[in-house]
Amino acid sequence: MEWKIDIENLATREAQALLIARDSIAFGRNTTNDVVIENALVSREHALFECQAGRCFIEDRGSANGTALQNNGHWEPLAGRQAVQPPFRLMLGKEITVAISTVVTEIGQTAIFGQSAAQSVVSHVLNIEEFAKEEALMVLDLCDSTQLAGRDQAMSFHLVKRLESVSMDSLRRFQVDFFKRTGDGFLASFPLTTHALDAASEIMRRLSERNRRTQNLPINARVALHHGKTYTVDPKTRDIHGNDVNLTFRIEGVQQDSFADGAPELPARDRILCSRVFYEDVVRREPARQDAFFLCGSARLKGIAEPVDIYCVRLR
Repeated sequence: MEWKIDIENLATREAQALLIARDSIAFGRNTTNDVVIENALVSREHALFECQAGRCFIEDRGSANGTALQNNGHWEPLAGRQAVQPPFRLMLGKEITVAISTVVTEIGQTAIFGQSAAQSVVSHVLNIEEFAKEEALMVLDLCDSTQLAGRDQAMSFHLVKRLESVSMDSLRRFQVDFFKRTGDGFLASFPLTTHALDAASEIMRRLSERNRRTQNLPINARVALHHGKTYTVDPKTRDIHGNDVNLTFRIEGVQQDSFADGAPELPARDRILCSRVFYEDVVRREPARQDAFFLCGSARLKGIAEPVDIYCVRLR
């Protein structure tokens, strides 16, 4: 039997569809699973789907955050091994939904992603590591854009365009590899952490100079930097996905109350924050830059299981 697996992250709205021809499908974070789900709230060995002799079962494998089965619009926690009738929908942890169904075309082949039957016969799960690479990540966002747009849409549009114009010069100069607009900001990636740091520092310096010269409203921004693994599934769009992308967005929006012991030096705007992973990679490459950072503290970030050490970059 061939199964269509539709996976969605409710927090990031990322979605993926797979086609698997197996009687037993294991879900979890470990790469030994049939379907690898890189989400901090999904356990290493999370759930198991089995179908034999026409009978199908779903089983939670002792996960930390549980597995739930959707029933008439409600999520019901699984208790051990439970019989199911495809199609059905699961919740793994607190953010990942998995829909399992069979899809058969008129000529008996399985279709996926809207392809023709001849194109779409697949008998294995793609190894996502084939699409992975290590990158430096940057997320930049315009502060108070929602309030500004409510007061003056024309000025809000002008500031967003000016922010992008200032940023693009620096991004190109420091070898940006990927760029994507995200509302009133952007997501970008670089081959090296030092390139990302230089680009972010120059952007903030240029914005500061612009704010001193202009009579228009100032452009206040927040920048987050991280280093980790990204996945490029579609070579046409080159869009990047993964837990480390999600983590970078979480760092950008971190607030004072995210820190257990407080972060008295954390600015609310005009700041560059980064993860410990990013900081350590920069210092490994250029030890003299250690003094460019100071530790804000350990923060609890939404959707991230473990606390994250946050550093602030000293702006010159």
